[in-house]
Amino acid sequence: MLCVTSVYRSLEKEKYWLNQLARWLERLSAGECGLSRQQKALEELKNRSFVEQEVIQENGIRLVGQHTVVRSLALEHYHKFLQSLQN
Repeated sequence: MLCVTSVYRSLEKEKYWLNQLARWLERLSAGECGLSRQQKALEELKNRSFVEQEVIQENGIRLVGQHTVVRSLALEHYHKFLQSLQN
């Protein structure tokens, strides 16, 4: 999830993060990823301070983001992973 969501440069809706997670888990496990599993994964990232920026907008939508150091490392691993898929 860190690698996949590292493509977001700024805060994004929590829903986007959860959707990204669901799509990647479905691809990797060839199964569905329920909302509770998505939320648990996101909470674990927050508990470990990998997801640290959080803003709740006036309309109640939660925005989340990664620390810049975490993001840069995750983005590097994400690109390596994509390259490995092409080989």
